[in-house]
Amino acid sequence: MSRPSARFELGARRELITVDECRITPYRDGPLLVRGPFKLTDQDGNEIDARRETIALCRCGHSKIRPFCDGSHTTTKFRAAGGSEGRRRT
Repeated sequence: MSRPSARFELGARRELITVDECRITPYRDGPLLVRGPFKLTDQDGNEIDARRETIALCRCGHSKIRPFCDGSHTTTKFRAAGGSEGRRRT
């Protein structure tokens, strides 16, 4: 039996992931919370050791520990695009 999959897009890259492998949850005006087994790489494909199975990824661009969130979104009053207006359908 095949596992359900989901397609997500971040920048120019498209990734296909199986639902039971990883869950990515955008928090309103905050980080992307990544849960489950995953592989995190930099723009050159080098693996970043996350050292845990749940991480928060910065979306505001102000974190001092990028790609991870350090809470800077609260002091910079970051506002993420919300609802369906910012989504592209595939």
